[in-house]
Amino acid sequence: MKIILLRDIQNVGRKYDIKEVSGGYARNFLLPRGLARPATDAAIADLAAHKERDERKKTDERRG
Repeated sequence: MKIILLRDIQNVGRKYDIKEVSGGYARNFLLPRGLARPATDAAIADLAAHKERDERKKTDERRG
């Protein structure tokens, strides 16, 4: 099952990574705890927009 990680998870990946994990692990652990969400086409498009906003925010913080 393809998922998008919403937090860093040890031995799985970093925040916003798209990973392939077993269906049971995703359904029984990651999704109920809010650690990930299914990687649908809409979710991937939303992720790209979210990454862009985060990047702009970091750039603005660096400038002062």
